[in-house]
Amino acid sequence: MDFPKATFMYWQKRFDRENPDQEIEAEMLRIRKEHKNYGCLRMTNELKNRGFHVNKKKVQRLIRKLGIEVRSYTRKSRRYSSYRETPDSSSLLYDYLSPKNYDRYNRVQIS
Repeated sequence: MDFPKATFMYWQKRFDRENPDQEIEAEMLRIRKEHKNYGCLRMTNELKNRGFHVNKKKVQRLIRKLGIEVRSYTRKSRRYSSYRETPDSSSLLYDYLSPKNYDRYNRVQIS
């Protein structure tokens, strides 16, 4: 292998260090068992409710590391119709275009 000695010594010191996020990871796996569809933000809020103060970015990183991403996401579909049978009477555009208000909105003031 061809890398500097300093790099080797650095990683040798770090090799035996225990994982500082081990407790958080265990709790995330417990949350994942209870709630299959919890993503990053919900997971962060649930961890805060359980007494862990963790940043959203750290939770994202740990989710990727543990491989517990949510894959069962379904997009909401809404029907859209560009045609409306009768205009909504509360609409400002309807008030503006209605014949009874035509003179009031389009009056030119000459002073």
